[in-house]
Amino acid sequence: MRLLVVPEDVAERVKRTEPGVIEVPVDAQMEDLVARLMPGAVPRVPGADWTEQARRNAHLRTGFLAKFPVLRATEPADLSEPESRGRRAAASHWASARRIFGVDLSGQVLYPEFQFDEAGQPRAAVAEALEALRPLRLSDWALALWWGTGSEALGWRAPAEVLAEEPEGVVAAARLDASSLGR
Repeated sequence: MRLLVVPEDVAERVKRTEPGVIEVPVDAQMEDLVARLMPGAVPRVPGADWTEQARRNAHLRTGFLAKFPVLRATEPADLSEPESRGRRAAASHWASARRIFGVDLSGQVLYPEFQFDEAGQPRAAVAEALEALRPLRLSDWALALWWGTGSEALGWRAPAEVLAEEPEGVVAAARLDASSLGR
């Protein structure tokens, strides 16, 4: 028995010319994962520890998205300027100015809703906290997980959960974490 992994167009030709060929559909997402596990020209498969860490990160990200509602690129501006033509640009502008942050999910940028007030404007404390955390050089997903994880400075509540009621406390927690983790 031989195993051939070939593109779909080649698979059709092989099935016609090779009797007894069994086609096993390969999900595009699986192919993407396999490709990512084999970086560059060096055929190296990550160890079990690395793979387990990736699994944990995926679990944490999934938990964050389940717990905290997110908005697509046009939705933050929909809240503040329903008739605006530059809705996508508003979120991008706010993110570029580090007034908010977004996370990438399959090529789509999502903005956690807790960053916006009732009028759809970015909460000032978000920009202050992002600035305080900047020296840590956290990825967007690491920032999201910071916002969603309980902080000792906030009585083990997550910054995202208390942002609206205790913005100063959230900024203080960000400064404390930046100073203690940035050593």
